[in-house]
Amino acid sequence: MREIIICDDELDVAVELAEWFGRNKWGAVAVDSAEGVRRCILERKKSIDVILTDVMMPREDGVSLLCSISASDMPHVFCFMTGVYDSIFVRVPNCDVVFRKPLSLMQVEGAIKRILSDKGV
Repeated sequence: MREIIICDDELDVAVELAEWFGRNKWGAVAVDSAEGVRRCILERKKSIDVILTDVMMPREDGVSLLCSISASDMPHVFCFMTGVYDSIFVRVPNCDVVFRKPLSLMQVEGAIKRILSDKGV
């Protein structure tokens, strides 16, 4: 089973996404902050396949979260979701894809599966 951490400062959004992924046979955790993502990484060590995080969050944005994750803890796929698309996010190292809100959940899952497949995971 694939494992995904979903982070959005609007927890109800993260929970809804996690429930959808859970219904589609993913292990999914919803958190509302970058600190929550780091806590999950420590707790689940090496079992995280995907991190899907909002870019704009009040305490710490998704870009600084991505930059703070060490190479050894980096999941196979790191994705941003944003309501304010900016091409700068496309150039962030280690970011595999940027999804624009509102999200099509089937397209998000399909894109993540393609990236995992392309990486041979």
